[in-house]
Amino acid sequence: MDLFSDILKVLDLQGSLFFRTEFHPPWGVRVPAHRDAVRVHLVTRGDVLFDDNTGEDAVWLQRGDCAIVPHGRPHLLLSEVGTDFLCLDNVIERSGFDDRGVVIHGADDGGEPTSLISGHLSFGADAGLLLFDGLPPSHVLRASDELNLGWVENAVALLDASRSQSKRLGVEALAARVAEIFFIQFLRSQTNGGAIRKGPLAAISDAHLGRALLAFHKAPARDWTVETLAREAGLSRTSFASRFSQIVAMSPMHYVLIWRMSIARRLLLDGGESVATVADRAGYRSLSAFTRAFTEHFGVSPSQFAARNAHDDTNARKI
Repeated sequence: MDLFSDILKVLDLQGSLFFRTEFHPPWGVRVPAHRDAVRVHLVTRGDVLFDDNTGEDAVWLQRGDCAIVPHGRPHLLLSEVGTDFLCLDNVIERSGFDDRGVVIHGADDGGEPTSLISGHLSFGADAGLLLFDGLPPSHVLRASDELNLGWVENAVALLDASRSQSKRLGVEALAARVAEIFFIQFLRSQTNGGAIRKGPLAAISDAHLGRALLAFHKAPARDWTVETLAREAGLSRTSFASRFSQIVAMSPMHYVLIWRMSIARRLLLDGGESVATVADRAGYRSLSAFTRAFTEHFGVSPSQFAARNAHDDTNARKI
């Protein structure tokens, strides 16, 4: 079982609000904060100065590079140091963008334009606790250094060529998928490189905690206790609980609760199963206990959540 992929699947990774831009120098854009979203900027042509607003030095991005802003922090995209900038919302409004085509902005002084794929990725509830809390404010994936994959240049070339009206078929879907892949690669690089020190992703690479998490994710409906998890980890109950709380930043049974709620949410969104069946698959033998836990966690009962999803999938995915 791929524990990393299991976490991403249940947390409902989705690319949304993606758009292509063509910025003519001199130009500057301030991307505002966006709660519960991952900002992604993939350069398909030209270069851009990326300032993540943390006080660290800005960095240049070139064709094929991708800036990831996991926590939706405000940041700047500039054609050069010191360039005046506008808020992204104003740029989109001035361009007349109507959710189709390309956002065009800048003075066009004859310099080479910069083209980006920009937007954000959204996740289901509890993604902060399960994924984002241990991630850095921003990260830059270099196509030439970190990815070293032939598909990057091919995808960038295809997205860049989509400026032509005749080649736009399916490009929005392609842009979202490429951005998702870049974000997953970012998570993999952070996890494999040991850069994540807190949270479940940090525990995956821990020799003891990784075994316990793998056993739990294989059979989340089992009657798990701290003792049974500790046994899987090969540690005493006290050592396991202490190590888990230190690295994952929550107690073992709180993690069990959050993951079971994520499974239940995912199953209810998919539809087709009764609340009683969802409760059983999430590890609850009592329907009333499941209903209490779900309602306390999400602020709405499983039946209400399922009914809301049947009428409005967009609203259901917000919790």
